[in-house]
Amino acid sequence: MATRTPAEPAAALGRDLIERWSSVVRTRRVLVAVSETDVDDGWTVASVAAAVRAFAQRGDTVLVIGSPGSAASVISCAGQATVRVIAPGRTWPLTGIDPDRVSYVVAPGTPIEDAAEVVKLLRHRFPRLRGPHPREFCYAASDRRETVRSVAAAGNVVLVCDPEGEQAGDELLGWAGERACPAHRVSRLSDLRSEWLGGAATVGVAVASPAGMPLAGELVTMLSGLGPLAAVRRRVVTEPFPHARTALHHVDDGVMASRDRMGHAALVRHGSVALCVTDRARA
Repeated sequence: MATRTPAEPAAALGRDLIERWSSVVRTRRVLVAVSETDVDDGWTVASVAAAVRAFAQRGDTVLVIGSPGSAASVISCAGQATVRVIAPGRTWPLTGIDPDRVSYVVAPGTPIEDAAEVVKLLRHRFPRLRGPHPREFCYAASDRRETVRSVAAAGNVVLVCDPEGEQAGDELLGWAGERACPAHRVSRLSDLRSEWLGGAATVGVAVASPAGMPLAGELVTMLSGLGPLAAVRRRVVTEPFPHARTALHHVDDGVMASRDRMGHAALVRHGSVALCVTDRARA
């Protein structure tokens, strides 16, 4: 330790630092929450905007489910479509909407579970509400949230690497808090406090944005100096079920035909009911 302060104050400071950090030396593990923070969602935005335009061509008012920020990118690409933003957890004015001409889409960055709760409420108001096919849903935001929640549930403390102070960092802190796990923002290594690590056998690390990845690596290296350390990555991933037998094909506007390997056929109308006719039923 080198210092330019007088000898005695420097010695006292040195003793204090050594005692403080040596008190948290122990064997521990680090769970790093891995998520797709660096994926370009331009294609997803374009896909959702195309769905908005398709619904608008039918004469529908399109409800974009998501925060105003996430919905803005969709609206900017949707042309002259008549849209309204429906933010989960908020009240929305639904007057002046034709109940027979209303559709919804889910803005990128919106957890599907949150959107599903909104859709459930909307269907009470608009029974003929149309929407995208579930296979078109993007689960990146859901997986990101569940990954952080899983790490927080298993950890004693969560450190959120957020060097740029972004809103995403606030979300990560909130998700960790849902699991009653202490969470702290780390913008630089000097933000780390020894009292955060006291008794922490498992430390969770979450990254708010791609800019936080180098900081996360430095943080894990620093923690390795406080005793034997094992660092592992944890990630929740939602993927298509590989054994699904049904393939969908467009028949006409808003109607799809479904046929599986068992020979069953069905006509599915968006937002309505499905009629499945089997060989036995025909007999």
